Amino acid sequence: MSDPLLSARELLNHGDVTGAERVLAVSVIDDDAHAARATRALVAICMRSGEVGFRAHQAFDALAARGAAGPAAQDLLFEVAELYRHLRIDDAALDLYNSILQACPTHLGARQARDELTGKKGGGALPELPDLDGFGAPPAAVVTEPLPRPQSLADVEVVPLAPAPVVEEPRLAVPAPSAAAQKKSPSGSGGSSGSGAGADVMRAFPPGHRIAGRYQVVERVGRGGSATVLKVIDHELDETCALKVFHLTGAEADLQRFKREVSLSRKIVHENVVKLYDLGSEDGHYFLTMELLEGEDLGSLIKRAMPAPARALTLLMEACAGLQAAHTRGVVHRDIKPANLFVQREGPLKVMDFGIAKPADATTLTSTGVFLGTPQFVSPEQVRGKEVSAATDLYSLGVVMYLLFTGTLPFTDKEIYALLMKHANDAPAPPTSRNPTIPPLLEGLIVACLEKDPRRRPESADEVRETLQQVLARLG
Repeated sequence: MSDPLLSARELLNHGDVTGAERVLAVSVIDDDAHAARATRALVAICMRSGEVGFRAHQAFDALAARGAAGPAAQDLLFEVAELYRHLRIDDAALDLYNSILQACPTHLGARQARDELTGKKGGGALPELPDLDGFGAPPAAVVTEPLPRPQSLADVEVVPLAPAPVVEEPRLAVPAPSAAAQKKSPSGSGGSSGSGAGADVMRAFPPGHRIAGRYQVVERVGRGGSATVLKVIDHELDETCALKVFHLTGAEADLQRFKREVSLSRKIVHENVVKLYDLGSEDGHYFLTMELLEGEDLGSLIKRAMPAPARALTLLMEACAGLQAAHTRGVVHRDIKPANLFVQREGPLKVMDFGIAKPADATTLTSTGVFLGTPQFVSPEQVRGKEVSAATDLYSLGVVMYLLFTGTLPFTDKEIYALLMKHANDAPAPPTSRNPTIPPLLEGLIVACLEKDPRRRPESADEVRETLQQVLARLG
């Protein structure tokens, strides 16, 4: 078995702190022969950086779940608790102190620290931690400098959180939806653009018209640059559904994109992904039918009022479940944004509009060399024309998370090119700099999703969902 400390030290020598944390966290989570030393190394790294990253939180949570049976486990938990206490993460520190005292009521250090925290007697001095063979003791500035105390996510004031300042979402490929056009559309193709094509569709398929002799048009429920969505009655099955008519120009690329959405979306059968039923054409118009959803997309919801933290966490977990279903089948969405996450009045959130999705092993660029996506939510690899993967969707989901919990986007600019360059090169402001009530575990997750290097992001949508579940559980 390789020594994770040696691997972590090598990564640190190359400046890869996230990689070092990942190697050490795996050792702690797996509880292998090096887990104790890996825990202390993680504590040292967190002390030096002044924060507990996403991977370290995962490892410390796994350590806490194993309990404090025995002096060795108690010593490790005490060191982690002291780290949390120093960084003013009092709730996490108290949980660990109580866990130690439950197993060993005579543990004086844990009792004294717990009493000081519960009695509001001050933070106390952190005992000196060992220099772990090359990791280095934490700098004095980090040890002594007081840090702001993170508050509970339950303290988030929902009303003052303003919606993102850039809500019109200028697009490169697919027009952004407006709030009004998306109230009942399950396709993510509503919006103000594309009015000419939408009018042509309504002239061809007015209310009462039967498309393909089967689908009777009731009304239009969504319109955008790429498609018009109609509410129709399927007389063969005697049920109501949505019919999405694509605004194809006749170009081969448009037709292939239509076929790709049908092909890829039909591969994904999951309660958090919109269901497709049928496809066909009439009078030169290509269409597909899908389940009719009642509600609005997340973008429209945000424009009205930012969802409460617990609600936001639940919606994000449902989005992760839908993405995991797509990724498991080798499909990368490539345009995750609030407008493509549909919040039903009753029922789970649905991921929709796989119109620019591709298989994970497909080529990156379109025939013209232009990436498809939405600038506010696009990943660095899409900007650079690099290979897309499941991590691409996690970056965009990270932008959505940033928006939901700070009320702002991580990057904004009036010029699209400048905005793209920020996604490609700039580090976002820490989420807590815009909302100090965000807990460290959630902030670590958001920052991890927004890593420029896809390899440094969470391993999967399932991993993101599990962390969100932990945040929700702590929120209570």
